[in-house]
Amino acid sequence: MWNASRFCVSSLRRGHANLLCIVPILGKAAGSASWCTNVGNERGEIVISVLTTSESLTNLKPLANGLVERYSKANQPHPSVLYTDRDCCKVDGDSKYRRLFPQWENLLVRMDSWHFMRRIAKACSNESHPLYASAIFEWDLGDVATLRTAKEGELKKAGVSKPSTAAVNKAITKFELARHCRRRTRGEQETIRLIESLFLNAEYLTDFLGTPLLKEDAFEIWQEEQCHVKCLQDPVNVMLYTQTGTISKGGTSANDVHFQAYY
Repeated sequence: MWNASRFCVSSLRRGHANLLCIVPILGKAAGSASWCTNVGNERGEIVISVLTTSESLTNLKPLANGLVERYSKANQPHPSVLYTDRDCCKVDGDSKYRRLFPQWENLLVRMDSWHFMRRIAKACSNESHPLYASAIFEWDLGDVATLRTAKEGELKKAGVSKPSTAAVNKAITKFELARHCRRRTRGEQETIRLIESLFLNAEYLTDFLGTPLLKEDAFEIWQEEQCHVKCLQDPVNVMLYTQTGTISKGGTSANDVHFQAYY
């Protein structure tokens, strides 16, 4: 199933994040490629990739023009949402990526949540504890309720006559939750409130060695990154999941619960 509703742009510098993503070019061409910019679709497939000396609009314009031309020649609707690791918003005027794709008038630019969490992680002294996904996302309540109903039916079929809510929740595996339930963003104000609550609760906490969980400039880092919370929010009326099938389970053929599988 093809879904051209969204795509993502990421840029990696040679050696950045402990990944050697560009082999050093030697000889006369030395120094001609320092950045690798990749464009991927909703399936995680790389659509196009270019090597440049910088991330300037001039260097990335051929990539953007080529991508627009490919969508046009394939008679495909252009993407609705672009997720990026940077340059998602600007106080005055259009963002960098809006200027790169002026032909796609309704293109929405969003900050990729993984990169946002990596930015916030700079405020932490170590990365071995859970970060901020729960403050950004929540499970779709309708999907969770359907899964619980199906799991309750499975338990009854297995001989548990009246399974308690706790028993039903315990029987749901992480795999089932991820497969059958979608996640959604919580909204700008709720996300800000929850992240600030996490910071305040962790302000004086330490790990088992006595090292503070938050660095001294943690709240300054949060204030700097807080402006991007708005860019994290799910766009309205854009399907961010691809349905891969329909599953029936939880009872007899007459009263099975029907629900979707997603990725």
